[in-house]
Amino acid sequence: MNEISDEKIDLESISFDKRTFDLCYKAVKQDKMQLKFVPEKHKTIELFKLIRHYNSILKYTPHKLKTYEICLDAVERRCFDLKHVPGKYKTLELCLTSLMHDRNGISMKYIPKKLKTSEFYHLAVCINSCTFLDVPDEFRTNYMCKMAVQQNQFLFRNVPEKFMTKQLCKWAVYKNKENIQLIPQHLIEKYNIDKND
Repeated sequence: MNEISDEKIDLESISFDKRTFDLCYKAVKQDKMQLKFVPEKHKTIELFKLIRHYNSILKYTPHKLKTYEICLDAVERRCFDLKHVPGKYKTLELCLTSLMHDRNGISMKYIPKKLKTSEFYHLAVCINSCTFLDVPDEFRTNYMCKMAVQQNQFLFRNVPEKFMTKQLCKWAVYKNKENIQLIPQHLIEKYNIDKND
């Protein structure tokens, strides 16, 4: 490698033809955000190994360099990188890993439709209760509703009436007295639910 000063390198301000591999390597080593200014010809495995722990790496990784391992590592660090994962790598394992690191369940929108089966939705809700909001009614079950509400009592408002069992309603009211307002009156009477229970 050529001698390069320890001075901060700003690739954006350097003309494209002067951005050598050595210069780019040094710049990215100093500041991972410089990756977006690295010419495609210098985006190599060596360079990406240097920054593999960098958030949003997949956004700047050429398709030919994306491996399953790089994609899995990326979604473990930043679940939203799932949107930059090639379809062939969006496996059940990788998608569920993304959901484990997603506080809000937002990465659900990047999961392929073919993976979204009844079993998948059950696993997703067990891993991340917020995914319950994205589960179509035809895939919801008593057990799934119970799991979601036990993890996050605020999801009770999204439970369809047909899944409001006596046990679930009583538990929801026990956790938050205001939840009684979400229970239809005929179920309050049927289950003998009292706000003061």
